[in-house]
Amino acid sequence: MFAAPTTAKVLAATSRAYPVLTLALVLGAVVSAGCRRPVDECQTTDSGDALAKGNACQKQYEATKDPETGLAAVEAFARGKNPAAALALAERLRGTSAEPRVLHTMAALQEAAGDKAAPDTFRRAAVALSAAGDFGRASQAARSASRLLWNGARYHEALVAADEALVAADKGKDPALQAAAYLGLGLILYDLGDLTGAEGALGEAEARRQHLEPRVLAMLAFNRGLLEHAAGHVKTARAAFEEFLRLPGMADSPPRAWPARTNLLKLAIAQGDRVWADSEHAEAQKLFAASPVINGRRESQVIWALRSAQVERLRQHPAAALVWLEKAQAAQPTPEHAWEIHHERGLAERALGNHQPAVLAFEQAIASIEGLRGEQYDDFKSWVVEQRRAPYEALFALHAQRGTTGAAIEVLERLQGRTFIEAFAAAASGGSPQTKSKEAGARDLTLRRLYPALRRSPLLATPPLGSAQLLQRLAGDNVVAYFQRDDQLHIVALRNGKAKLLSSRTTLGALQTLVTKVRQDVTDVVAAEQLGAALFPPGSLPSKGRLVVIPSSSLGAVPLAALRVGGKFLVSAHELVLAPSLNALVAMRQARTPPTTGATVFANAQGDLPEAEREAADVAAHLGPETRVFSGKQVTTAQLRQAQRARVLHLAVHSGIGAEGAWLGLADGRVVAGQLLEWGVGANLVVLASCASAVTRDPGQWGSLAAAFLAAGSPMVLGSLWSTEDGLNRRFVRAFYAEGGADDPVGALARVQRAFIAAKEPVNAWAPFVAFGAAPTKEMR
Repeated sequence: MFAAPTTAKVLAATSRAYPVLTLALVLGAVVSAGCRRPVDECQTTDSGDALAKGNACQKQYEATKDPETGLAAVEAFARGKNPAAALALAERLRGTSAEPRVLHTMAALQEAAGDKAAPDTFRRAAVALSAAGDFGRASQAARSASRLLWNGARYHEALVAADEALVAADKGKDPALQAAAYLGLGLILYDLGDLTGAEGALGEAEARRQHLEPRVLAMLAFNRGLLEHAAGHVKTARAAFEEFLRLPGMADSPPRAWPARTNLLKLAIAQGDRVWADSEHAEAQKLFAASPVINGRRESQVIWALRSAQVERLRQHPAAALVWLEKAQAAQPTPEHAWEIHHERGLAERALGNHQPAVLAFEQAIASIEGLRGEQYDDFKSWVVEQRRAPYEALFALHAQRGTTGAAIEVLERLQGRTFIEAFAAAASGGSPQTKSKEAGARDLTLRRLYPALRRSPLLATPPLGSAQLLQRLAGDNVVAYFQRDDQLHIVALRNGKAKLLSSRTTLGALQTLVTKVRQDVTDVVAAEQLGAALFPPGSLPSKGRLVVIPSSSLGAVPLAALRVGGKFLVSAHELVLAPSLNALVAMRQARTPPTTGATVFANAQGDLPEAEREAADVAAHLGPETRVFSGKQVTTAQLRQAQRARVLHLAVHSGIGAEGAWLGLADGRVVAGQLLEWGVGANLVVLASCASAVTRDPGQWGSLAAAFLAAGSPMVLGSLWSTEDGLNRRFVRAFYAEGGADDPVGALARVQRAFIAAKEPVNAWAPFVAFGAAPTKEMR
């Protein structure tokens, strides 16, 4: 069966949906076959009268049973808006040589009727057309399937269909079809948040631009603008949107020009360029006023009012901005725009000196953003994530300005919770310029598994505590937390149950320069001293003791132990441990059930790390005779899952960062962060004696393997910021356990690092090792 829509279903949708079908026909989704007879009634009928041609071809088909004539009749009926006749005849062509193209026509009819079976019929058509050697139509059908599947939230299938479109286009050796297939893939990768992969796909499409018709060139230019905008490349984004408007038929059509013009306006506003913004606003106003198609749509009304308010803000007219925002709100915005409207209201109220209304507006913006957390693919887009930080940052700054420290801490905590989730998403969203849809499909599966697993994480499962409760629960801790906004680094210091707000005197730009210097050369004494002074100004540090550090996004990969304060290494006086947030610190200290297994050691899973096996023997000797040691082919996924509640889990195996994010190499394959979370591999102590196990693609660390174990339930994890020589790594690990690392990992780590310093070991030898987690109390050990 063709799984075609019922006649009644198609007829009911024809009046509203047929323009979609007509467009599909024009663009080549369905191309009339004609009848392959020298002279016949079907062929000579005026093709402008589709129904007459359909009747003539059907009459001839009844006489000859020729599949090509029947196909011509089906396609003519489809063009002539007689889907019932097309469906009836299509059923009779099953099993004939015309079936592949009939399937294609039926899929277009289903799409026009809004039938949910359309994408599956397009995929079946693509397979049949490809088998028949009709690679051009096969690629078109697969692209249609991919688009509809993506719109229907069937993301992985959409990526598979995109791959099928590429394969068919390659087999057909048609550059135009190849470009269109890459363009479709680029859009999906963009939606997945993979800007690098999208860049590669669009680059492949652009390499074939001489084969493209103007309509496809316009799509290419517009999508290039979106990509460059998301990447923060203002000049190239502007050039791409302006190229779109110069192409034939674009600027003259208000519905086509409107999206490009409003994107240009958004760019100008983000740049703070008032002259450019005024110019784009005037052009957009002409389009809005001239087209009922635009000004009659609620979404366009919201966008126009919101952008107009932002332009008034640039003009320093906050009262006028508030008037426009009322219009935007009256147009009933979607949640995606509601948060922007509330944020803009907060900025306008703040500019007018109305602090309490500003606080309320920023809170409403944050509430709207929190309500969007179910929109998981937006949460995976770095540029969307960055935009949605704005209300948190504005509210934090407002509380800091007013001296309401407790409220500022609560804002910081809400943002840190989002940052933790977003870091894992970002780690699994980065591809390469050569990204193919199969790789993207693997990332999609990872992301869809990762998101619900993060929601169940012990670190995020409970609502955040208020500032008073946090200060009470952490009364015995010394904590330094960082918050960066605009060009300033804010510091929250907790000591003896009291909190104070400080600000670094170093600008974020200068701070980032120092971070880069230290990360590139940890032996740079001057940079280490300057960065230490910037991060730990007077009043932020106790004289000695355990210190919990909650880094901001740009500080996660800094080797804190090697920073210098007052001429000495920070670790010389402090036992350092990193945590994702204050609430996470409390959550990791919640009462835990006792371990179900003793210590477990994994080593040399691939058989190419002989030093790791010797390390495993050393570790087992320290941990006791009941320690289970697995090496080589014994290091399997099943054994890892059995060790999920171990007292100590020591991993001396390969690790790295791939298309799906951070991974751990076992004998039977790679395990990624999402799987660790899904399985709940949360041993009481995890020691990652593997290469760069605390590293991600970005400067932060909350998408790393170390963070994955924390999110899965481990209260303590030891990881490394970079790779070290095997023999040196073995010495450090052995010393860690000899110092009591299994029971006091934070203290043991500090003692070993101090011993290495006293022995004048190179900084590179001890600085990469970092403790993450709860800094366990005696009750937790």
